[in-house]
Order: sequence, then C-alpha cells, then structure tokens
Amino acid sequence: MKRIKFLSAFVIVTTLLCLCTMGAEFEKSRSYQNNFKDVPETSWYASSVASVYDIALMEGVSADTFDTESEMNVAQAITIAARLHSIYNEKEIPDSASGRWFQKYVNYCIDNGIMAEGQFDSYARSVLSYEMVQLFAKALPNEYYPAINSIERVHDVPEGLIFHDDVLLFYNAGILNGNDKNGTFLPMSAITRKRAAVIISRVALKENRLSFSFEDIPETLTPAEFSELMDRQTVKDTLDGIVLASYGKYNITAAMYRYFSFLHKGDDKGIESEMKQYAALMKLADDAKISVSRSTYESFLVNYYVSRSSTYGGGITYFDALDEQRFTDSCFVNLSITSVYTRLLINNFCDSVTDDEVYNYLLENDYVYATHILIGKDSEDAYRRALEIRLAIINGDADFDELLKEHGEDPGLMNRDGGYFFTYGTMVEPFEKAAFALEEGEISAIIESDFGYHIIKRLPFTKEDFLSSPDFDTIVVYAGSDKYYETVSSETALVSFAYADNFKGLSEILK
Repeated sequence: MKRIKFLSAFVIVTTLLCLCTMGAEFEKSRSYQNNFKDVPETSWYASSVASVYDIALMEGVSADTFDTESEMNVAQAITIAARLHSIYNEKEIPDSASGRWFQKYVNYCIDNGIMAEGQFDSYARSVLSYEMVQLFAKALPNEYYPAINSIERVHDVPEGLIFHDDVLLFYNAGILNGNDKNGTFLPMSAITRKRAAVIISRVALKENRLSFSFEDIPETLTPAEFSELMDRQTVKDTLDGIVLASYGKYNITAAMYRYFSFLHKGDDKGIESEMKQYAALMKLADDAKISVSRSTYESFLVNYYVSRSSTYGGGITYFDALDEQRFTDSCFVNLSITSVYTRLLINNFCDSVTDDEVYNYLLENDYVYATHILIGKDSEDAYRRALEIRLAIINGDADFDELLKEHGEDPGLMNRDGGYFFTYGTMVEPFEKAAFALEEGEISAIIESDFGYHIIKRLPFTKEDFLSSPDFDTIVVYAGSDKYYETVSSETALVSFAYADNFKGLSEILK
C-alpha cells in the first residue's frame, strides 16, 4: 500500500512539473470593441485582429486604425516575436537605453536566441514571409506547435533551405495553409498587417489552427506552369505590367524593353533582335512540349532565393544590382528562365539528332582523327626517349601502335581503341596545328607542348570508327546544339510583333 501511495505521489509531482514547463497561456488582457474603422466586422480577418489585440500581441497604428493593407516591417515582426516569448515564459522585456522604440525588443530577441545580432540588414523594410516564420518558430518551443496535419513537402520550399523546417512545422501545426490549392508559401513575399494578424492568432491560440490538405504540383511542369510558378515569387514593378509588343501569346513588357535597350545602348536593331529571339525561344519551348522536372524547378528556386538574400561587394544588395542593369525582379527571373528552356531544348535536339546528322556535322566542321605517343617532360631523358621512339617508327624497326601501348603516357588513350576526333580550337595549339598539317597515315616530327613531347599519327576513319568512338557522345551535343541554334534562327526570322499604340513614345522614354 505504501508503494502505491509513493507511485501516486510521483505521478502528481511529475504532472505538476510538466505543467510548469508548458509555459503561460495567451489570455485576454483587454477587450476589442470594433476599435479599428478599417477592419469591417464581416471581413475574413476581423476575428484574428480582435484576437491579437485582446492578447496584446498587436496594436493599431492609432486608436482607430489598424492599417490593414500596409506591409509588416522587420521591427514589428521582431516586437511580436519578443512579446510571444515573454508572455509564454512570463519574462519581462527590459527597457533599452537606445532611443529607437523597437531596440528593447531586438535586444530581447538576441538575448533569448530568437534572432542573431546583425541578422537583418534593415529594421524598416518589409519583413519577408520566411523571416517572420523563423522569428515566430523560435519564439515558442516546438512542443507548442503539435502536428495536426500530414504535410510532407511544400513545393516552393525545397529541402536544404534554412527556413525549410520552420515552414513545414507551421504547415503541420495548422498555422500556415498556403496561398492557393497547391499550398504555395511564397517565402520571399511581404505580408500585409491583416494577413499577419491571422498568422499570429494561429501561432498564439491553438483553437484557431486549421486542419487541411492540398494538391501538390506535378512532378514535371510545362513551360507555362514553370514560368507562372516562378513569376509568382517575384516582386512586380509597374513596367512589368505594361505590354509594348506581342507575338501571339508571347509578350514583351516595358521592363524587358528597358533591359534590352540598356544591353544594346539604345540601338534599335539590337533591341529588336533580343525581342524576337525571346519570343521565338518561348514559342519553341511550347511547341516542343518540353518538361521541367521538379528538381530543375527546385534548383532554380534555391538559386533565386539565395540571390535575393545575398549582399554583394560594397554592401550592394540584390535589388541594387538589378537597378544597375536596369532590371526589375520579375523581368530578371523571366529572362533567366530562358536559360532553362535553352538547355532543355538542346537536350531535345540532341536526343532526336540522327547518326547521319552527327556524322555530317563531323565532316562539315573539319574534324580530324589522330592519336599520339606522349612522353611527359617529367620522365627521365624525355626528349631523347621521344626521339628514339620516332626514329624506330620511321625506320620501320617498330610498330606505332605497339610503341604507343609500351611508352604512351596519355591517360585519355587508355580506354580507346583508336585516337581522338577533334576540330580547331579543342586541343592545345602545337598538337592541333601539327595534326592538321599531316596527311592520313603520316607521322609528325616531335612536337613540344606544356604536356610533354608528342609523336602524332593522323588516322584515316570511317563512319563506323566514329560511331564507336568515345567522342561520339560529345559531338552529338555539338550537332544537337547546332541544330537548335539553326532552328531558333529560323523561328526568329518568322517573328512579327503587334505593337502597342503607345510603343513609340514609351520605348523612346525607356532608352
């Protein structure tokens, strides 16, 4: 019996200890009475504004204005993170000697591991969605965010990003549910104060959290889907919304025109050439029905996020760098996407190019077939050895191929039955020049290069020799690329733009 009483006491004490570590609840400290005239009672965010006001996490910008449409700035987000932590942990936020109203909250967050010193480049700018999530995730312990959903991935938050785990935590806790049917997070987007109020009410009050699921994006994307998903991540400028010219559904915006003009120093022909090539490429990508894999999409996203978050030499930010090149963010991303389409289209052409087309490319581009015996300069008496080997071949005392097997020091020939197929500009200059000067079957003099001493033999070849060569795959890429650029050139010649009525006047201003 005594043992049972002891165990009961242990359970009671353990329960009390657990309760002590759970932290304080977020309770009402005041009562919202429709204080803010810009928060209609029937609006989707009204109850959230009331909740965060009642528990003293958010204030209005004045006694009767919440300022719903303004974007929350970094200082405000840090302030709320500090309040979340202090209320939950029943800690005071010490005053600061600094005159800035938010400094005490910054100090508190740094002291309590919610943020790092120097984490933000500015406290006045808009806080980005992922930054707010990071702050709030660290303000309260993970146990305060139990999973009520089973979300395994969010398509625009790939693994490996510093905010991946925090975002997934908030999705599974029912705090975030995305911006559309695909659960899109838009980590680089700013947050209006009304939307922030909804998120903060779910962070603090578990009863406001949502159970949900969403439809993930496909594993492969069409060009239109990929472009649309990426464009949603960007910051839009007025120039991005002005269409100056169109080729079917392919538009040239004022933002694009301004960049092309900067690139070609206002030269009309150069600008028009860029416009046509862009439109032609986009049409080719659609016509070819290329697919953008999820991994390609995620890699592109990560590179974009890293660029957006980076500071360059002299403290230049991403947007500073764009301004120097006369780019808008949206324009930069949409033009960068063309590099993805180019690579995928070239791959398509490489897959479809025939053996005959590759062989004809070889013949049309002056390829030669040659092998060599290389004696490296580090070898003892290297030049003398090379001289003896060449004399033995010339005098008919030894076979070139046998001496190649015995003395050759080029590791690239180890897995080849023959030599190399190459054209101008692909080999070191002394080797290349000597090889092209030889007749088929002829042996060169001793040729010196940075690699050592070469005895070169130019080889005759057949189509079968080429098709079985290790160089075939490389030349397939060259032939496919050549075919791609020919096709782009042909498509570009067909582009005929329909120009907007204000094209002439606006294009002159943008130059």
